[in-house]
Amino acid sequence: LLDAVQKFWTLDGMVIVGPGMPGVIHYCGADLIHTGVSLCMSQERYIKDVLQRVGLKESNIASTPMDNNVFEQVAEETKKNKGIVPDKTLVNEAQTLVGCIIWVATRTRPDVIFAMSVAASIMTSLPALSIKLSKRVLRYLKGTVALCLVFGQVPNGVLLTNLSLIHISEPT
Repeated sequence: LLDAVQKFWTLDGMVIVGPGMPGVIHYCGADLIHTGVSLCMSQERYIKDVLQRVGLKESNIASTPMDNNVFEQVAEETKKNKGIVPDKTLVNEAQTLVGCIIWVATRTRPDVIFAMSVAASIMTSLPALSIKLSKRVLRYLKGTVALCLVFGQVPNGVLLTNLSLIHISEPT
């Protein structure tokens, strides 16, 4: 596999994540932190950046990623908007928000996958509702931003990836 990848990208040396690793490793929007006995993968920094970019940094948090009546909302909006061509600007905004949530959901936050899939399924037909649903997911992520995936005991380290894709810094 490594040979196949090297046909497309120049790779530097491999990095070992584990005891003695140099601080936090930032990799593709995630922070990898060795806690001494486990590896924590967090996207707190990425989520906070998204909240800032979309103007939700000071918003109230949501206790759940989705309203109980979301399917009723979708049915109602579908009837209301039948035959109406959605505004391309709203579609673009919906796609951007859903994309940000996909990035988080598929890496560290499986708890938002279902809500994200509902928002994604209507982003081109009901973009305003998709935006509303996506912002709710983001407000939920704001309230649970410190959650991370923890990978059991990692006493001797885990081979991670190539150094050319990693930014290493001290913990903040």
